[in-house]
Amino acid sequence: MQFQTISLFIRYLTQLQGILDKLAREQREDIVDDALIDDMMPLSTQVKITCNFALRGTCPLMGQEVLRFDASEPGLVALKQQVSQTTEYLHQQLHLCQRERIHLPDVITDDAGEGKVALPPQEFIGHYILPNFFFHLSMVYAIARSQGVSLGKRDFDGFHRYSQSSAA
Repeated sequence: MQFQTISLFIRYLTQLQGILDKLAREQREDIVDDALIDDMMPLSTQVKITCNFALRGTCPLMGQEVLRFDASEPGLVALKQQVSQTTEYLHQQLHLCQRERIHLPDVITDDAGEGKVALPPQEFIGHYILPNFFFHLSMVYAIARSQGVSLGKRDFDGFHRYSQSSAA
């Protein structure tokens, strides 16, 4: 389970890196502070939270403090660096310790909000970490698409390719 989970994080963080690379190629630094709607977090925060949920899922499974590689500077280059550092760390952690139960501090307060979490490892990953990871990753994709960046489903999942006439 742990190996598969980390592999999944690595795969989709690699896809996220590709989206950020496309933003850089299209010179779209201007959208890092854009959100889908006013009361949602901007693309930059969605990237950070996506990375942090990968770490919030991995570190407790290993019995370690949750790490963060938050960029100290704003901008696309810093976001790409955060994704890269997170991915590199996960590559180093493919052999995890099995733990009976995941306990996080009573209240977690960060970019992702507050929450109390004490779940068995499989539920911790399946019910808490993965939904949040994919939600924030999807928001990065949606914000970029809403601002005209030429992304397709393949940019998100690395598999799908549709012809120009297909709508999917």
